Amino acid sequence: MDILNKRDIPLDIALNVPDVESAISVCRHSDLLMCYPYSAVKHIVAEALSLLNPYR
Repeated sequence: MDILNKRDIPLDIALNVPDVESAISVCRHSDLLMCYPYSAVKHIVAEALSLLNPYR
């Protein structure tokens, strides 16, 4: 959000979803962009990395 605000780029909220997994699914099947704090999605990123490299 800070980057958008500094560049004076308005955020147009197209959709509200109840959880991160739903937001990811919507973005995968559309041209929408998800803006979410990293602290809220870091566990999903960690799980994805574990799936990609199970010996890690």
